[in-house]
Amino acid sequence: MVLGIVMLLVTSGTLLASNAMQHDPLVQADVVTHYAYRALEAGINSYLNTINAQPNLVNCSSATSSSATCTNAASGIAYDQWTQVPDTTTSAGNVPEWYLWTNPQLCFSTTKIYAAKCTSSTTSHNFQYVQVLVIGAAGTPGHYAYQSSVTDFAPRNGFLTHLWWSNFEAAPTSSTASRTACKFDWANGYNGPGPTCNPVVFATGTHVDGPVYSNDSIYVYGTPTFGTSTTPSTVTTADPSCPFVSYTTATPESRPTTCKKLATSGIYYTKTNSHFAAPKETPPTTDTQLLQVAAKDGCVYSGPTTISFYATTATGKGYMNVTSPETLTTGTHDNNNTSTNANVCVGTGIRLPTATKGNGVIYVKTTPSGCAGNHLNPFEGQRTGQKATTAQIVEGTKGYNYTDDTVHTSAVDCEGDAFVRNTDKKTTPSGKTPGIAGNLTVAAGNNIVITGTLTYTDCGATWNSRTACPYHAGKVNDSLGLIANNYVEVNRPVVPHCTTWYCTPSAPTRYGWSLLPRCSTTATDLQAVLCNPAKPNLVIDAAILDLSHEFTVNNYGAGSTTGTLVINGTIDQYWRGPVGKVGTSGYVKYYTWDSRLQYVSIPYYLTPGTPSWTVTSSSVLMASSCPRWPKPYPTGSKYLTTRTSTSSMTGKDPSGATC
Repeated sequence: MVLGIVMLLVTSGTLLASNAMQHDPLVQADVVTHYAYRALEAGINSYLNTINAQPNLVNCSSATSSSATCTNAASGIAYDQWTQVPDTTTSAGNVPEWYLWTNPQLCFSTTKIYAAKCTSSTTSHNFQYVQVLVIGAAGTPGHYAYQSSVTDFAPRNGFLTHLWWSNFEAAPTSSTASRTACKFDWANGYNGPGPTCNPVVFATGTHVDGPVYSNDSIYVYGTPTFGTSTTPSTVTTADPSCPFVSYTTATPESRPTTCKKLATSGIYYTKTNSHFAAPKETPPTTDTQLLQVAAKDGCVYSGPTTISFYATTATGKGYMNVTSPETLTTGTHDNNNTSTNANVCVGTGIRLPTATKGNGVIYVKTTPSGCAGNHLNPFEGQRTGQKATTAQIVEGTKGYNYTDDTVHTSAVDCEGDAFVRNTDKKTTPSGKTPGIAGNLTVAAGNNIVITGTLTYTDCGATWNSRTACPYHAGKVNDSLGLIANNYVEVNRPVVPHCTTWYCTPSAPTRYGWSLLPRCSTTATDLQAVLCNPAKPNLVIDAAILDLSHEFTVNNYGAGSTTGTLVINGTIDQYWRGPVGKVGTSGYVKYYTWDSRLQYVSIPYYLTPGTPSWTVTSSSVLMASSCPRWPKPYPTGSKYLTTRTSTSSMTGKDPSGATC
């Protein structure tokens, strides 16, 4: 009996040990699969962080390894390559974990904004999301476990996901008003923006083609157009009761119970995905952080600075002509920049600080001292090369009346004002094209003044200036950001025929003030400050952002109607500035959203406190011993014929072996 019991115990122990040994690989495999899933999550989070830092990287792929944007050491990206998760080495006693991103696919809709369908169409306005197959792996050579996920990344930057973003739909009557001068109409009992502010309306004849957002109530008069018959725009407001309030001379606003109703069919706007009572978004308060960015690898200027742009279209290289008298240089070095910044910043025919030459940021700062009364602000008409008439110079000593300088003071000679436009016919080199090439941001400590047309050079000959520029796959798509601490304004100068008893900054229309003539095709950068840039329309391709004041037109109430202000991009502003008076003076609006700006980089563009991208969908696929990436999705990239995926394609595991 004793021997039998001993034999039974020995046999049972052997069986238990054998059973444990048989199941141990299964346990190990389950643990390694868990590590593979953990690596997959690391890959998704890492990709999200990468494209939030540089949105343009979604345009890269495994076939664009030669692109400077994709391989830049500071912000580059590599697709179809394994990256080991930090702190998962065998030397630390861990199971090694890896992740891999396959080529991204940009998804569009051919029907309407925010539709769920993903197609290969690159129709402007209808970009939906970026879809990427992310693979996680864990283990050792010959013993890898895999997990993969088709993940959708959607843009969530409140500025660039809307054609129109505003904090207030009104503007103060004084240019020196504090940021709290106006009130939200809905928060003021629907009694307007307050006694020191004027509401600005969307009126009949206005065309706004793209999503609209406002923290305020939106004032409308007549039947403005929001979108087109095929792609009606969405409208979102923080007004708790309605998206629109009516504006008439008798009753400034309607009450919430009688909110203004616009047609929801045809070309007015769509209720689908339009909202009121949305949470308020908070805009940033300053752009001074861009000063340090520009000093490191861009260009920094002191005092009033004129900048014009041209490009070589065949190579996509951008150039600029810069006049900045207050900017001190030592040789070719801009003394405002750091000692390691090698960009040449002042002169003619200068390469833009983009791609391999810099970070794409230009900043114009206020000169601290030593400039008062030197007449170097172009609005005074006394800069060498302006060719202002004697009469204009005499009148100009009292100020040419732009938004933040209605009466001349010596302080304007020190202000960080950037005067920007395309180069003119005379100063564009032979074989070059006026306009922007590459990704650029121009920021100003004070104002940005647009003195002429600003356009992208990669839009093509068939591009219609009233539609957004087409997207070019596998290439750097041109983009421009204009960010001002105070005003972003369109130049429309007048001569102030002042007397000793009448020269005050009261109303925009002034008795005896005359609108200066239209600019010629050979007007220099300095001459362009003293002429009207409309011919008769004015086209601006840019993402416009002012942080303390508004986007507006100088002297919008003087003279007669100038033409149409065509803007392709976005308009983001703290207060809403006027660009004309309905049917009498200034410009008529024609604004079109450039949806490319959601995924094409504008260097260091600011946000209203929301991330640029977010994960909207992540579907984990079944684990595979060796996924045939980039299959099952995406098929390489829709726009890269060299990366067509077939069932016969195989990948390589993290050790580099074909599997």
